[in-house]
Amino acid sequence: MVSHAGDEPELRQCSEATTQLTKKQLRRIQKRASNRESARRSREQKAQERERLIAENMDLTSQNKILSLEADELREQLRKARKEEIGKGFHGSVVSKPDERDGPVSVVH
Repeated sequence: MVSHAGDEPELRQCSEATTQLTKKQLRRIQKRASNRESARRSREQKAQERERLIAENMDLTSQNKILSLEADELREQLRKARKEEIGKGFHGSVVSKPDERDGPVSVVH
């Protein structure tokens, strides 16, 4: 292509438009890369939180089983103590009656 003296402003405008388009494309590419990195970090944080919650769930389930066994043992001790109390004919001023709390404990898994 042959350049004429009158064509220079047009070429300059065309070159500037191409440069701006390239800058826009570059910003778009950088934004996409930034968004991808942000999404990757977010997925990593969610995975770590999921692992923490799984471990906490296992720990709490274990504690719940231990506490349930302890509660069962205490209920059995209470039952035996009340049976012995009745068997000895203890008739003191305190009347022992079953309490709602003596019933079975619901365990949610």
